[in-house]
Amino acid sequence: MLGGVAEALDIDRRRRQGRSFEREVRDGFGTLSPREREVLGYVAAGLMNKQIAGQLGLSEITVKIQSGNVMRKMRAQSLPDLVLMAELLDVRAATGRYGTKGSDLREAFEPNMLPRRTSN
Repeated sequence: MLGGVAEALDIDRRRRQGRSFEREVRDGFGTLSPREREVLGYVAAGLMNKQIAGQLGLSEITVKIQSGNVMRKMRAQSLPDLVLMAELLDVRAATGRYGTKGSDLREAFEPNMLPRRTSN
């Protein structure tokens, strides 16, 4: 019985930690400027700084600075951490690296564009 209680307490602790993480992520997102939120969306969609700069009409160095600000304000330790946070918030630019929402390659191709198998 004590094992069950300890397991339940552990599950509850992990659930509360998850909520705390979500709260911290939402709080960090609340500190971002509208432009930083836009940059976050493009980063989460997989675009490189040069591509983001082209989409927003900015210089690449400006995008690098804004990306750094986003990382700092969101307290992300790495780019994958930042993308995870953006996923948690459901933040993603409408255009991904391959021209589709979420940069999903399956959606990037029309069915008639895929190679057809021919039988011999």
